[in-house]
Amino acid sequence: LPASTRARLEFAGLPEGASVRSCNGFDSRLQRGIGAPVVTAESRRMSVAWPVTGDAADSWAIERRVDDGEWQPFETRSADADHVLRVVDTRVTPGHSYAYRTGWSDEYGNYASPVATSQPVSPPGFAFEGVTPNPSTGVFSARIEIPEAGSVQLDVLDVAGRVIASQKRWLAAGRYTEPLAHRGAVAPGVYTVRMTYRGLVSWSRVVVLR
Repeated sequence: LPASTRARLEFAGLPEGASVRSCNGFDSRLQRGIGAPVVTAESRRMSVAWPVTGDAADSWAIERRVDDGEWQPFETRSADADHVLRVVDTRVTPGHSYAYRTGWSDEYGNYASPVATSQPVSPPGFAFEGVTPNPSTGVFSARIEIPEAGSVQLDVLDVAGRVIASQKRWLAAGRYTEPLAHRGAVAPGVYTVRMTYRGLVSWSRVVVLR
């Protein structure tokens, strides 16, 4: 008996440049789909990019979840001309986890994207994390962190308070390990290392062995 069947077709793993087309109008190049996301996390911004197939003008409803909370509507947008669905979230706070997903529905069912999850990067602060190695045999460095670009001065003082080594550098925001002494430059003993940055001062001690 004559009959007809309606079904949704999906093709995955086709060779580069290959497509599937039928005499009834099906074209796999127009098949709607979404791939694995690429997530970029910054201190105050999360960016997610999903590669999509099908009509770039299709609308995608993006949802967001904070930590273990409920999924909430975030925004609805279309993919860019390069068939990448991009989402930028500036309402994020370090210390929390953020997840994003999207999907679509048709007469055959509901389809969900891979979930993108990440945490904002904590911005650098002001810290003198100490001297390494400690004790030292005469070669040591200071581990420091600054929140904004600025001039950093590091001084090595002996027990009498005399500066026996000093350096001053302009550094961008971030964490650094700054060399302070080379072998033979500092005699065995106990020393104080002073860090000065924008009027802030922090101290650490280092022991130099023979």
